[in-house]
Amino acid sequence: SRFASAEADGGGLSGYRLARARFLAAWHTLVSVPISRLPIRLRLAGTTAALTFLILLVFAMLIGTLTARRIRSDFTSQLTTAADNIGNNIQVGVDQSGQYDIVYPQLDQVAAPDHAVVRIVSGATMTTLGGTLDAPYLGPPSVNTAVDVGPYRVVTRLGHANIGGDIYVQYGRPVSDLDKTIGRLQVFLIFGVLGGTGLAFGAGRSEEHTSELQSHHD
Repeated sequence: SRFASAEADGGGLSGYRLARARFLAAWHTLVSVPISRLPIRLRLAGTTAALTFLILLVFAMLIGTLTARRIRSDFTSQLTTAADNIGNNIQVGVDQSGQYDIVYPQLDQVAAPDHAVVRIVSGATMTTLGGTLDAPYLGPPSVNTAVDVGPYRVVTRLGHANIGGDIYVQYGRPVSDLDKTIGRLQVFLIFGVLGGTGLAFGAGRSEEHTSELQSHHD
């Protein structure tokens, strides 16, 4: 069994070496040989462009990561500010049927610019006092914590109603708005990397053309 195991290991190693040799041969045929036939200045321009691409790619990844983190933080801060503004200015009334009614602010108007949804929850009974039109259930109030509920990023803030008692203001905004903003940033960075690489290659080709003209003039 030891000999069989050794033979199997040797066969696997031989297979790896054969596959590696075939890959190197194919790489030499398909890549190395065609590149070696190119003019030296064109190869230099390509090398410059490749190095520029790698440098720009690293910077783009770094900038993209830091900026996306800042965008997410600002997104949550905007939710918190909006919820605080509602909680600090809310006025709750009671209609003729004895049901609570949000007199001020007009939640649908406040939430519309952010495509947001709002729910006002009683701190004492945990019942819904009001909200935007067709506002979905936004989960149990979780103060000072941003949570994802369905398609929304939700922030809950504690407020005080004019009729007495604490209330919870739940303010949710579609996460898709955040994803779209980060997506636009990524597209911008990709075009920046590709554009910078193209300019680097073009500059190398321009120097080659200039050198050829000078050599012909001489």
